[in-house]
Amino acid sequence: MLNCIFITSLFSSSLTLTQEEQSYLKQKKVLRVQNLDTFPPFNFYENGQPKGYTIDYMKLIAKILDIKIDFISGKTWNESLLMLKKGELDIIPQIVDTKERQKFIAFTSFTHIEYILGVAVHKNESISSVKDLEKKILAVSQNSFLHKHFEKQFPRQKLILTGSSLEALDTLVEGKSDAVIGSLPALNYYIQKNWLSNIKIIKLNNLKLPSKTKMKMGVSIDNKILKSILEKAYNQVSLTQEVELKKKWIDSEVDTGNLNTLEKKEKKYLENKKEIKMCIDPDWMPFEKNDNGKHIGMTSEYMQYFEKILDVPIIMVPTKSWSESLSYGQERKCDIFSLVMPTPERRKYLDFTKPYMSVPLIIATKLEQPFINNIGSIINKPIAVVKGYAYIELLKIKYPSIKLVTVENLNEGLEKVLKGTIFGFIGALPTVGYSIQEKYIGELKIAGKFDETWDLGIGVRNDEPILKDIFQKAINSVSEQKKQDILNKWIAVKFHNVMNYNYLWKASLLFIIILLIILYKNRTMNAFNKKLSQANKDIKEQQQMVNRYVLILTTDLNAKITSVNEAYSKAIGYKSEELVGKSHKLIHHPEMKNSTFTDMWENIKNDKTWVGEVKNIKKDKSEIILNMYVEPIFKDQEKIGYRTICEDITDKKRIEILSITDTLTGLYNRLKIDEVILKKTEAFKRYGTVFSIILIDIDDFKIVNDTYGHDIGDYVLQEIAAILKSNVRITDVVGRWGGEEFLVICESTGLENTYILADNLRKTVENHAFKNIKSMSISLGISEFKEDDSLVTLFKRTDDALYKAKKAGKNCVVKGIQ
Repeated sequence: MLNCIFITSLFSSSLTLTQEEQSYLKQKKVLRVQNLDTFPPFNFYENGQPKGYTIDYMKLIAKILDIKIDFISGKTWNESLLMLKKGELDIIPQIVDTKERQKFIAFTSFTHIEYILGVAVHKNESISSVKDLEKKILAVSQNSFLHKHFEKQFPRQKLILTGSSLEALDTLVEGKSDAVIGSLPALNYYIQKNWLSNIKIIKLNNLKLPSKTKMKMGVSIDNKILKSILEKAYNQVSLTQEVELKKKWIDSEVDTGNLNTLEKKEKKYLENKKEIKMCIDPDWMPFEKNDNGKHIGMTSEYMQYFEKILDVPIIMVPTKSWSESLSYGQERKCDIFSLVMPTPERRKYLDFTKPYMSVPLIIATKLEQPFINNIGSIINKPIAVVKGYAYIELLKIKYPSIKLVTVENLNEGLEKVLKGTIFGFIGALPTVGYSIQEKYIGELKIAGKFDETWDLGIGVRNDEPILKDIFQKAINSVSEQKKQDILNKWIAVKFHNVMNYNYLWKASLLFIIILLIILYKNRTMNAFNKKLSQANKDIKEQQQMVNRYVLILTTDLNAKITSVNEAYSKAIGYKSEELVGKSHKLIHHPEMKNSTFTDMWENIKNDKTWVGEVKNIKKDKSEIILNMYVEPIFKDQEKIGYRTICEDITDKKRIEILSITDTLTGLYNRLKIDEVILKKTEAFKRYGTVFSIILIDIDDFKIVNDTYGHDIGDYVLQEIAAILKSNVRITDVVGRWGGEEFLVICESTGLENTYILADNLRKTVENHAFKNIKSMSISLGISEFKEDDSLVTLFKRTDDALYKAKKAGKNCVVKGIQ
């Protein structure tokens, strides 16, 4: 009789291990697992820590097995393989199963990760197949399965062998290669991280490879016990846990909807709190503003995100000024400040999170003032600051004799500068720059920059310290991509070079603001000093950069185009003279909803800024997707038109679609279906929203493949996918579940109505005329999600129903009943 031991864990009811497996773990104590330097988002090493989907997945496995893991970093791929052979490494957690490797590696029966291959090229390249690469140089990671594949299948292809995808991309940037092939998620990660906006990712045809690369876990060929243990532990990882990890690392755009790091006492606190009252600076754009009772600006984006993951409303408390906001904080009328810097005085009533924004301080003056290289040279002049701002204390410490004049808000300070009653105004670069662009172009300028930065976080009432810990965790959960998206939305400037993030923040907006001012007053520049002349030269270089890489278009009040810059013309394919004087409708995509443009016009006609995504048509009839920032243009206080600053996000959108789409059928893939069904279960638990699922299997599909070949098999999959998609409601979600199986998620639908839909799908497939095949049929299992269900029980019941449909002779629908 086989002796078994049951291990109870937080992740499952029980894990059944044999006595031999249990003894192995007890003796082993620590599992040594490979950590790659550069395989994001799966397995990589960054900031001194192993990171990625695989790393977190192995930590889950470790908890299930109650064993420690030592991640082995800093080894090349060849060194890792050699260590596995010698027994110095226990697990390579992601490796492609090949016949050559089967000689010394035992692979798990399950696939750990799968990804789509991508090819990175310069945006002006028109490569679409392997044939297009014949006279070009392709960069690929050395000794990877792709390296071996190209050597075998395409021996004439010129290759540059590199140590990683990152090094391969470097060869592309430096002009040493024409294309890079590798994991699409890894390439996308490095392109975004390093601001390689002149590089795009494409799909390469005729690769002689499956559409997806599947990677298993590998152990030494002699270590079958560990292989068995990993397979049992894998079965204990729940669908919910797996989906959450995929959301965190593979699909970063998907909002998880909650913050999993909160402790029970913190969750209880939020439940009892019911709402969080927030004070802001009511006039501090682009950071924040009270716009007729609505919180707008960069902090509003963060607060909406925090509100969602904390599942508690964050309510803005209206105030007339920053000083009044501070007073409200002392009187406990607000629980948090959205953006604030700590000072000794404020610590009497507030605790502070770590900063989530850091901005430079600048001084604004009238246009005729020379640029200021030494702040110490102007401290004897009267300079305005907003009353209550934290940097006042910093400035007084560094410049004790500085003459500061307090004002209620930024606009009051800039007006005093304009009228000449004070010399300058000190403030944050984004806010001052924003106001100059809005109201003072040609009259005020940014004349100098301080060495100090303004480090800003969330201020939390100090009589409820638990709230600070909660918001610190919320801040920690914000990804770098989300921070960048918020920055791009409110400060719409994009450069083509690989730039340091802090440099972009501190330098680019400063140059562009100065650029606009100098262009307006170009004739007066001759009177400036030599330093200003040199600055003008630098600014012209920046102008050329902006003209080439920042997409800008202006229209009159009737949407007729009045100007487009070089970057916009190049992106859209039209020459400037072909667009100027024409209606903007010339480039509208027919798929765009009228509601989008209605919303845009409602905002800009009321002198507000509109931000959103718009799909346009280029001259060659291809589509381009732009993230647009549209604002009114004023001259002498009269609105004369609208300015649009755009970011080309076409490639990003294509990558998003690739990551959630099954390449053969065009339906949602397993990852997207997992995400949707998890959201449906949360909606059921929170709001009682009913839903059901239909699990579909094509009858006798193996016979089709064996008789007619895989091309006809693929055709059948595509035809049935099209039938399903065109015969469900718009609210239903259809996806490919795997192989010849499909899944339909029916929103707000009980079991009986789902049966009607399922039987209609069955009849439609049965009556469909397939090419080269007389007829096809499908079997369907259906279930409704119930109060005491989990995803495991729902799918078990549905799968059993499908099995019964098969047993009953196929081509039928069976209900899964509790």
